[in-house]
Amino acid sequence: MRSILSRAIRNSRGLSLLEVLVALAILGIGIVTLIQLYSSSLRSTRKSEDYTRALVYARDVLDEAYAMPGPPEAKTLTLPDGMTAGEQVSAGGSGDNYKAYSITVSVWGVDGRQILELHGKKTVFNENGQ
Repeated sequence: MRSILSRAIRNSRGLSLLEVLVALAILGIGIVTLIQLYSSSLRSTRKSEDYTRALVYARDVLDEAYAMPGPPEAKTLTLPDGMTAGEQVSAGGSGDNYKAYSITVSVWGVDGRQILELHGKKTVFNENGQ
């Protein structure tokens, strides 16, 4: 057994240039694929962060409109990180002692594309109503 093993080691001449090139090509393809996956995950993370930040801003604007005692007002705000929020208000209906409003808050990113749109409703009662 020993003589067969030693004879195989003596007859081994190492790897040929073609085998090394094939191994390097396979390794290169694997590395390029990993870099593309990493880049894609960074883009997805950035989009997710932008969406989360825009949702927090939109909720903040909507909550402010809910907290006001009277009817909400339409406005446009410049937000941190270069985002822009727009609040649009439309009448949703009325009764003897109340008025209803529909509120739409839109948030746009730095590049001008709309990130999200949030809708809400608010009812304002008259002074003599409940």
